[in-house]
Amino acid sequence: EEILLKSRLERFKSSYRTMLNSFKPVFSIGPLKVPLRGPPVLLAVETPVTIPVSKVREYSSWYEEQGAEIIIVGIPVDEDIDSSVRRVKEAEKGLNKAVLAVDSLKTKVLESGLKIGAELALSLHPGNIRDLLPYRREKAFVVIPSDPLASSAYEPENGLYILKQTIEKAENYGYEKLIADLILAPPCTGLLSSIASYLRFSNEVRHVPFMMGFANVTELIDVDSVGVNAMLSVLAVEAGASLVLVSEESWKARHSVIETKLSLMMASVARQNGMPPIDLGVDMLVLKSKRPSRQSGLLFKAREQIAVGNERSKEGVDKWGHVVIEVDHEEGRIIACIFKAGMQDPEKCYYGRNALSILEKIVSENPEISKRHAGYLGVELEKAEIALSTGKQYTQDGPLTISYDEKLNLLKELLQSS
Repeated sequence: EEILLKSRLERFKSSYRTMLNSFKPVFSIGPLKVPLRGPPVLLAVETPVTIPVSKVREYSSWYEEQGAEIIIVGIPVDEDIDSSVRRVKEAEKGLNKAVLAVDSLKTKVLESGLKIGAELALSLHPGNIRDLLPYRREKAFVVIPSDPLASSAYEPENGLYILKQTIEKAENYGYEKLIADLILAPPCTGLLSSIASYLRFSNEVRHVPFMMGFANVTELIDVDSVGVNAMLSVLAVEAGASLVLVSEESWKARHSVIETKLSLMMASVARQNGMPPIDLGVDMLVLKSKRPSRQSGLLFKAREQIAVGNERSKEGVDKWGHVVIEVDHEEGRIIACIFKAGMQDPEKCYYGRNALSILEKIVSENPEISKRHAGYLGVELEKAEIALSTGKQYTQDGPLTISYDEKLNLLKELLQSS
């Protein structure tokens, strides 16, 4: 199985390289070549508008490392222009090869961002087409159907027709690098219709590339983001999107960049090969696996077989003291603090990323700890490490995962009540 997996992975790499070297770009955003129709599909991510200016550089660098080719600086609606400009400058400092872009409702902020070095602006609409004319040939613009600040409400059912008009108007003014955005509707409020609009645009406006933004779906459904991003990536590739935009605004959407990047690569190679994205040598299985665990039969070879239930020991707290464990997702570390018996504040705190290393350090420096307590710490520290690596919330002595038994009980309750 390992040999076959390695072989599939090499074929996947070869197919992806061939695709990257064979597509014809419609134009470039800075050094980045844009396909008229994907695959391949470029990945953009927008920095959260909730983070302070001081954090923008860090986030930009992190997103590029995770696979984003375009970093869009998200600008808070009520932020003053000077702070917004600093936000764009900080983002630029965090980039290596990724292209800088800016997203703002304020035309002056877009102009400032383009002057600083942003190669892409979000968004171009009837309300700012004339103001951004000086950049119409050199810079690229994402076009949306209507002015978001206009008094008239945007009607999704007319979005495709209005977008065509806006694109035609922009082209008449001489804009050369346009990327259309029809805006993906949230689930259960028009998602399917908006996907159909993307397909219509792809077939009817053949000379303009288009972008599909995932945030309205990923952020507005309480489902783990990895599966949602993977399925949206497949839809984007099938529709022919040239650019995909994701965000990690909420905690549940964390890791959307790498989830989407890998999913787009899988879908792109599968599309090129005329097959479903399965057995490619790359997958986006994070919590589940393709196969169950193997059974060696050791249980039935043992002289004695002991069934262990869910009961816990009734022994009291270790006289030596206790340990409080926390997970710091921001700094990427596990924290374990020692409280000796009767103490209100910790005597010492250990921190790191590896559960076993922290456990060994605690046990070696505190030989009086009981065997039972050491075993308990091993369990809890491993849970903390898994929570750290997956972005899961960690609560000491609490369950790390939601069991399917719990979901089944909820389902039964719902069915009975209906």
